[in-house]
Amino acid sequence: METQSVCELPISILTAKDSGYDDAEDENGIISYSYRGKDPNHRDNVGLKLLMERQIPLIYFWGLGYSGRYLPIYPIYIQSNNPSQLKVSLQLDERIQTSILEVSDSREILFESI
Repeated sequence: METQSVCELPISILTAKDSGYDDAEDENGIISYSYRGKDPNHRDNVGLKLLMERQIPLIYFWGLGYSGRYLPIYPIYIQSNNPSQLKVSLQLDERIQTSILEVSDSREILFESI
């Protein structure tokens, strides 16, 4: 029996510290986000391409370095797709980028106070 999935496209992605992927943010606030695995035709990777083409936002969960702790960012759009490098690029809004940097710089204090 073939099972239909509930969602055709991904609704969220995440970056976790020490995940084995080389996701990174550059000085311009562009996040290089790695595909799932090495197959550009994996349904999740195809879904990322479709999100970009249709300009549909998704939720980005940015790992804060603590097991299971993430900063949710919405909306975020995929800016470009590079299947030969197995990556997409995400552009953060300047206001969101500033907030992330503030949280990143103070994450020790943030979680000690919770």
